[in-house]
Amino acid sequence: MGYESIPGWFSSEAADVYRDMVATCPGGGTICEVGVAFGRSLAFLAGEVLKSGKYIRVVAVDNWYKTSYEPPHDHTDTPPNGDAVALEAMREGGGSQWSAFLYLMRQHAPRELDIVHVMRGQSWEAAKAFGFVHGVFLDAAHDYESVSRDIAAWAPHVGHGGILAGDDHAPDFPGVQQACSEAFGPSGYTVRGRTWRRRCEDGRGGGGEWADASRHAYPVDTPEGESDEVQCRDVGVGLHPQRGLRHGASTGSIR
Repeated sequence: MGYESIPGWFSSEAADVYRDMVATCPGGGTICEVGVAFGRSLAFLAGEVLKSGKYIRVVAVDNWYKTSYEPPHDHTDTPPNGDAVALEAMREGGGSQWSAFLYLMRQHAPRELDIVHVMRGQSWEAAKAFGFVHGVFLDAAHDYESVSRDIAAWAPHVGHGGILAGDDHAPDFPGVQQACSEAFGPSGYTVRGRTWRRRCEDGRGGGGEWADASRHAYPVDTPEGESDEVQCRDVGVGLHPQRGLRHGASTGSIR
């Protein structure tokens, strides 16, 4: 049980960013993970929120459009049988990464899943549903155009004293490096390992104004057969009293 049983790449530096976000987030604030995959880092974040005892909204944003998994992959070593775990989850989920995410979270991190609010759709469109948030961790597509678009979409929503961060700031992902440098300047953010962060001192918000996501439905580029709206839903199993982040009704069926 726990995040360590879920396949995915998650560094100690990224974990430190999440700890900092939780420690500095005021009660009632919001922390968003953008790019979730199978949920390893999300489960860690939600676990830190539960340990804090604070009421913090945890929001997971991803499109979960993948319908195949071809090892070897980044997930191989985390856990050691990560590829086998991922393949099993994909089979259990009927070949859908979305269903595999739910399967793994419900199996290994059900209490953590209970405090997560899910937004399924394109990340830059999902950002429009928010007022100010305390923390955003960007780990979706890593090409220059996508990272630049994510930074532009989410940075204005990070309030004063909040943290905007992301992963894979490294030579093997030059698009991440270029997008960060152009957005913030070489001295406008810090990098530890492969994880970059920027503490926002110029925001206008506090910790977590939430714009009712049920009032926002945005067109997205989707594969054939998928919904063309950002879908907002609670997907937990009802184990924890902090559940109840029902700020928007589901706009589509869970498959």
